[in-house]
Amino acid sequence: MENFKVYELSEFTSDSDFPFFIQYGRHEDSLSVHSHRDFSELTIVLSGEACHIVEDEKMTVKKGEVFIVHGDTKHGYLDTHNFRICNIMFREEYFNLRKYDISRMSGFQALFYIEPGLVKNHHFTGRMSLEKEEFEKIKAEIAVMNNEYKLKKEGYKTLLISKFMEILVTLSRIYRLSSDENEKKILPLQLGEVITWIEKNFRQGLSVEELSKKAGYSQRHFLRIFKETYHMTPTEYINAIRIEYACSRLRETEESVTDIAYDCGFRNMSYFYRVFKEKMSMTPQKYRKSI
Repeated sequence: MENFKVYELSEFTSDSDFPFFIQYGRHEDSLSVHSHRDFSELTIVLSGEACHIVEDEKMTVKKGEVFIVHGDTKHGYLDTHNFRICNIMFREEYFNLRKYDISRMSGFQALFYIEPGLVKNHHFTGRMSLEKEEFEKIKAEIAVMNNEYKLKKEGYKTLLISKFMEILVTLSRIYRLSSDENEKKILPLQLGEVITWIEKNFRQGLSVEELSKKAGYSQRHFLRIFKETYHMTPTEYINAIRIEYACSRLRETEESVTDIAYDCGFRNMSYFYRVFKEKMSMTPQKYRKSI
């Protein structure tokens, strides 16, 4: 696994203003281990099966399974049998998914962030598996997307964005795992439900102890998985949501900074100012004036 290719999105599309690409792939032979420098990949297995290598783990993937591979993950395929997939490649920051209510769906958090982190760091081999009717619906949607991408008619980018978002919502609503019983000790959906609880209750006083209990983990285990998944601590995650909300209130209302801080869940003004400046590189007052 030392020598592997690192792909960039520019190798698939030259449109730097629209960092998105969709393709069908049929793999009669193995696909060597590689990673993605600047994009993530949503994969739907359309037929057959293969051994999916993720970092140092090997797992079987088969028709109807769906998974996300983020850019910093080494992966490839071995022992392919009639293996056909659809890859949707995208830059996450382009879609700014956190601004939409999909970020408050436990299935989305599980599919998009938690499961890929567990697969990479905890030898987790569960995969989302679609029922026949669900599979046919998703397959039809990606066929429309692929056709739009090829023809590039007027408005195709808007249509592709809307179809991609629709697929993400559909998958998030029906998220389930195809996994062994012994894997259920670490359920992505279980942690996803905690994340969505944070998203909805960030203005309350939240503690790591309370959150770890909701997840069903020890504090130490919860903190480790959380940081591996989101690259920040639970406290940093909560503060990021609070500051984002504070910014919207500063833009859209004339409320005092103190009232906004308390409404966001901060009970100490000095702490609020420090966190705000760390996130926004300016004070709340300067932010309001800069709008």
